[in-house]
Amino acid sequence: MRVELAHRVNEPAFSHGDPLSKTDDFPRRLPTPVRDHIIRPLVESLPRRERLKRAVRSLGNGDVTKRFAQVRAVFSEPMKAALLRPGVRAAVL
Repeated sequence: MRVELAHRVNEPAFSHGDPLSKTDDFPRRLPTPVRDHIIRPLVESLPRRERLKRAVRSLGNGDVTKRFAQVRAVFSEPMKAALLRPGVRAAVL
């Protein structure tokens, strides 16, 4: 049996031509008030599910790389800053 990939050979796996990228982008296409005032509070009220919560918080970010980092990062920027003394924080951040 032969298995073929769904995307074309010359296209990157997650290009805009890939059907998965269109479904992946769906939550970002929702109106901002719906995302911020309906979906986000519902997700934030769930117990645990930290990665899902970080994903919903990152939806407003238009940069795919930064959004990916926000979802995968364990520590937020304010949490990182709180770990450092003020003098070190100024030199590092």
